[in-house]
Amino acid sequence: MNPVFHENEGERGRWHNVPTTTTVGESWLVLALDNGMRILSFGDGHQAGAQVHVLDPEGNEVQMWDCAEWGDDPELVMGAFLRVAGGV
Repeated sequence: MNPVFHENEGERGRWHNVPTTTTVGESWLVLALDNGMRILSFGDGHQAGAQVHVLDPEGNEVQMWDCAEWGDDPELVMGAFLRVAGGV
């Protein structure tokens, strides 16, 4: 079953059907981190990388990046991604 996003009005959305362990799907993947955070990524033409979402242990979206943002300022985006995924 594929991950599904539900928006919450006035809040960040929550993802459902996201595995709690590292899992590779047909056009998405989940990396489960030791701190309970999860990285969910979807691909456009590749298995992952077009969108990257950082989820807290309950499945709430903490932050999201689109692949175009990496091209605009790769160091800023990657630094923010690593800090958020690390729970900082």
